[in-house]
Amino acid sequence: MDTPNSAIDSRLLSPEVPHSPQYYFAIFQTTDTFVAKATSPSSPSSIATSSQIRALRKLGKGRDTPQSQRVSPKITKIVQLPECSILWSRVEAFLQEFGCFWPFLRSEKVRDRLSIAISSMTRGSESSQCVVTTANCKKIAILFNMLAYADLMDEVYTTTDFAPGSQSYCQGLSLMESFGMLHDNDLETMIYHTIAASFFLAAEKLHTALQSASQAFNIARCLELNNQKRWPENTEDEIACRQSLWWTLYFLDKRITQKIGISYSVRENECGVREYVEDGTEDGLHDHHEMLQSMINYSHLWSYIWDNFFSPRASVKQVDFDEVELTDTKIMLAYRRLPDSLLWDSQMALEHMKANDETQIRRRLLVFLVRIHKRNFT
Repeated sequence: MDTPNSAIDSRLLSPEVPHSPQYYFAIFQTTDTFVAKATSPSSPSSIATSSQIRALRKLGKGRDTPQSQRVSPKITKIVQLPECSILWSRVEAFLQEFGCFWPFLRSEKVRDRLSIAISSMTRGSESSQCVVTTANCKKIAILFNMLAYADLMDEVYTTTDFAPGSQSYCQGLSLMESFGMLHDNDLETMIYHTIAASFFLAAEKLHTALQSASQAFNIARCLELNNQKRWPENTEDEIACRQSLWWTLYFLDKRITQKIGISYSVRENECGVREYVEDGTEDGLHDHHEMLQSMINYSHLWSYIWDNFFSPRASVKQVDFDEVELTDTKIMLAYRRLPDSLLWDSQMALEHMKANDETQIRRRLLVFLVRIHKRNFT
């Protein structure tokens, strides 16, 4: 696949690719212009078309892995985890940074489940080595994505030899592939791909971010996560997590495709999940929901902008400058309707930084940057 704007990197999807860490690390040594090259001098100049088609089909329909294709439960894989105090420090860094934007992970539950998974693993020949089994593969793979995100946010944990987060991400990816779980249709796999998409978006690896977001969306569609009426009966907390997970994925799709400059994947008529309408209640997640709803509103606006100005249908129309002004007005109105806690005034930057904690400052800045990006398109 030789086009630089390819949205699918077959190196991560094709079952025929090698699984060595050096091969995975090569993905991080490139810019966001992805060109799938040959894997050896004797190979053709590009990945075979048949491999690309198989990869696209697998991505498109997802699958429930037949038991016959599963790796034997007796198979194990050794991974390298950081020293205990560093590990949990990085987990906390992830929960603080990631959780202030996307509240579908509950910190207490994440800590408990990871503690159980880690304590259940036996140690390898070195104290930092852990033996992963089928039972805890996905939880540990999610942990590695969390560590990758934390590495990217705080480079004190990284080395100069590899791109920030690449070592952690590649260990998790290798786990999912080794146990044949990369394309399972369940919430854990969806969470794995959603965190991966967030990591690649933050790293500006946009096409790989889109690939991860697309896999997460296909799983969501199989699980009917986009239709709240079809959700199983769960506790309010579980329903809130599903709701946040869906809207996080919705925003990631819009944000990634906007930055690449291509059509979005998640259509408006596919969203059957309740938004965060202000009902006057104050709970521990009120600030999170305000933030996420503002991102949902901007995502709706981006859908409108793309459909009216950048889609193939719009490209054949003559530019209507009245419509351009109307769109700019819509963006300004959306910004003015933001709660005061999310507004950013550059002339009051010092006041914002003194009055708010670090989490709230991040939220203000993200809303500000998304707003500026959208105005640049119009």
